[in-house]
Amino acid sequence: MKGTIIFFLISALLSEEAMFKIALQNLPISEEYIYYVKATDNNLIESCREQLLLPIENRNLHINGQLEYTNGGFNQHWNWHILPDQWTLAEVSIEVCDGLPSYIENNPEYWIDNVGSFCAWSSYIYEEITNQECFDFTGINFGECEMLLGVGLVNENCSYISGCDWMIDGIDYSNLFFDSINECNENCSSNECESDFIEINDFCFYQEDISFLQTIITNSYQSGIDLGCDDGDSYCGSPNPYMDSYESWMDIMVDGEIYEWNSNGNGVVEPLELGVQEWQNGRLTSLMCGAYIYCQLSGPIPEQINNLTAIETFRIEGNYFSGFIPESICELDIDYDNSLEFDVRYNQLCPPYPSCIDINADFWGQYDEECNEIGDVNHDYTINILDIISLVSIIFDSYIPDYQTFFISDINSDGVLDVLDIILIVNLILNI
Repeated sequence: MKGTIIFFLISALLSEEAMFKIALQNLPISEEYIYYVKATDNNLIESCREQLLLPIENRNLHINGQLEYTNGGFNQHWNWHILPDQWTLAEVSIEVCDGLPSYIENNPEYWIDNVGSFCAWSSYIYEEITNQECFDFTGINFGECEMLLGVGLVNENCSYISGCDWMIDGIDYSNLFFDSINECNENCSSNECESDFIEINDFCFYQEDISFLQTIITNSYQSGIDLGCDDGDSYCGSPNPYMDSYESWMDIMVDGEIYEWNSNGNGVVEPLELGVQEWQNGRLTSLMCGAYIYCQLSGPIPEQINNLTAIETFRIEGNYFSGFIPESICELDIDYDNSLEFDVRYNQLCPPYPSCIDINADFWGQYDEECNEIGDVNHDYTINILDIISLVSIIFDSYIPDYQTFFISDINSDGVLDVLDIILIVNLILNI
């Protein structure tokens, strides 16, 4: 009996606590897709660290764990968490618990009270949090006591925090405090960017510009295009994985000075790793992702391209973009007739093209052999009764289609999907 007690006491003393950042394969390392888990079980911690020794693409074990309300004191940016040690690294899980972190945030009662667990199949151990991260204590009341709890971020400033206990509602915040103001400032300080700007690498970048770049990247990952890549080819893929490598020659110019900190080798292409960029006063003024740069982008051009209100050069020729070019591209303040400033040629973009693009210009061309005709609502390369059924479903089920589906369904180009479009599809089928 005494030996058993001693064994457990030693085990408790030797146990450690570890926190890991979880990401999703082929999705950005951003707040929208990452979350945090905590572990004190030594075997679980060791298994996680073994995963970190593998290349990201080989980290095939996903996280499957029991859900609970609140962020647990460690899952920042979310109002839920996975209970410490109540999770495993799994090879296979049932589909009902697969999803995105935002699914839980948007419907916590269903996920926590009914499903009970979260097992995103694409999740993997991204990194171990070895340095203390900055936790925002704003709005947390530790009680009206004078006991010093530590230093933390409150209302965007590092301050001494007093209270009655480090634990509130069963959540232990003790490991989130800093020991000094200096330590807090080192971990929490950042450039105070203006509204609508975000801080990256100590610079402020306009959020809408970054979001546009991210959407291009996400569309490329999700397009599923087959480029015939050989195993281990680090230059083949959409987007080109080389842009994320430490050896990438892509650069970025900020306020007239060139920086080479844009590639971090984490296995996912991120906005500031995309092609050759120029920024001025936090705004994207030039994106060079055309011929001889080999960005290898695919999928549709985002409709939000008109948010690039400071862009002066937009070059994406020779990629694999597909679908219809959004009309909003004509809202840019750019010289569309100057191919050194604007070029979308030799992609897989489909007619009809926006009026600002001169398709009669020299060397204009698109690889449009696989384009769908206007009216082919279900994208099966045939206009028939199935397209009528699809359009009726969109109209009467109040389904909000994406730009590409809307464009191909708006037969009369009046900006509204209605019975007139159904009649025109019938006429197309009957050759009237």
